[in-house]
Amino acid sequence: MAVNDEYAMLSGPVPVGFAVYQMPGVRLGDHEFFGWKMVKQKSEAYTDEDGKEQQRSVDDDSTPAVYDGTTQLLKDNAEKSKEIASLKAANELTQQGLMEAVDYLSAQLAVTNTTADTTSGARSAAAPSSAAGEVK
Repeated sequence: MAVNDEYAMLSGPVPVGFAVYQMPGVRLGDHEFFGWKMVKQKSEAYTDEDGKEQQRSVDDDSTPAVYDGTTQLLKDNAEKSKEIASLKAANELTQQGLMEAVDYLSAQLAVTNTTADTTSGARSAAAPSSAAGEVK
């Protein structure tokens, strides 16, 4: 099967103070899609090999990147998939915890019923003897 490469296009000029990077390819059916991200730049001082102070532009991580529409949808979908997996895991833990609670309470109920049966049997046996000792 032949793979067709597709590239997201920027709709206008790159704003001053920003840089645009091509994203790694993502396979979508028989297409390889290459998106972009736009990142704000900031100036940073550094010392070059000759010991001179220089300025360079670096990515400003304090400002969120902007992505082309398809890449943003793919990122959102990946994030939603993580959230769904996390909710499923939490649900399984909740179900497991509820089953453990039911087992524990069932065991406690069985102990309570056994104790109640023993106690009520002792009372039944004691009742006639105390009644027989009464003077009428």
